[in-house]
Amino acid sequence: MTHLFLQRMKKEKRGRIMNIASTAAFQPGPLMAVYFATKSYVLNFSEALHEELKEYNISVTTYCPGELLLIFRMRPIQITVNYLKIESCLQLQM
Repeated sequence: MTHLFLQRMKKEKRGRIMNIASTAAFQPGPLMAVYFATKSYVLNFSEALHEELKEYNISVTTYCPGELLLIFRMRPIQITVNYLKIESCLQLQM
């Protein structure tokens, strides 16, 4: 997603990028090494982007939520997804 929208943001010299990591990004994760490593990657990627994009007035934010309690219903649910063309998303961007 970053690659898809970044060139336009740079051209317009403005934009915002929000990435989602986790508090797992700050520590090792025994028995969940890949999960913890990917969260660390997202955090480090975001920090690097932040430095690279300062001159373009593009902010990069990483949200690192803590542990979440998730409750799932034990019955099937129906999910409806509305699809937008990329061109439409670009028009809605800013």
